[in-house]
Amino acid sequence: MKILKVRPDIPDPMTYLEVVKKYQHWNEIAAFASKEEALEIRNKHVFFVDTNRGSHTDMCQLCTDKQDVSCDVIIEEGRLLEERYEKTDNQIATVKRCPALIDLFKTGVVIPAWTDMWFESTMVDNNPNKITIIAMDSDNRPICTMHSEPQIDLIKMNFDVTHNHTVKFILPYRIFSKEYIIHKSLFWLGELPFRVVEGIQDTNGLSSINLNTIWNLPLGERWEVSKGTPLFHIMEVPRHSVGAKHDIVQYEDLDWDRLREIDIKDRKVKSLGGYRKNQNNMI
Repeated sequence: MKILKVRPDIPDPMTYLEVVKKYQHWNEIAAFASKEEALEIRNKHVFFVDTNRGSHTDMCQLCTDKQDVSCDVIIEEGRLLEERYEKTDNQIATVKRCPALIDLFKTGVVIPAWTDMWFESTMVDNNPNKITIIAMDSDNRPICTMHSEPQIDLIKMNFDVTHNHTVKFILPYRIFSKEYIIHKSLFWLGELPFRVVEGIQDTNGLSSINLNTIWNLPLGERWEVSKGTPLFHIMEVPRHSVGAKHDIVQYEDLDWDRLREIDIKDRKVKSLGGYRKNQNNMI
């Protein structure tokens, strides 16, 4: 993927990992936490009722309703867990060790605000039936366009919005990729007053990056954004995956011996570094 900055003095795109380190408290999160402390918090403050079923029970003809302690797969899982706790001094991994997040944060780029900007929910002509969002840069120049009915009706589509129109950023970046790209919200930055309208783009068809957003900004509220603030995440999507067909295997056609092989391999994630080891041992 190649990113072109088509205006002078605009910030570089960032990695998602750089974003969470700067705009979240990622660096303050420990990689491991006490197993005892986690159990105490869970039992005293969370009060969640766990299911007796798990990913294993759906793959095992012995553990049909709940995990059977005599099942050799469950016994092996217990052994792997005990071995893991021994190696980590009875510690459990935190969100910082989650390979799914680590890989997400290493994928794609985050496009930032190219200038200082502000957004305000306001009435037009003091008419409560005419509500809009003003989107301006620091010099009070408009920076966005929009889509509304009849192109899109967000209210009718049950979106939680304060305005029945999108706010469309026209960004001073161009992207070229051999693959498709997808626009995604920055989930791990917490709640923002807007959500990204997700979609897949072929940059060979259109290289300009237009970010469509929907808003929940109550009347009279103002949201200010500093230059360089992350706006959204772009990831590449393999071309062959768009329109790809998928095979669905019905329950009565399952190969239980094959499922058992997969399940035994899956249990290895209970060991320290098991997920990464499994990645390098495809079956």
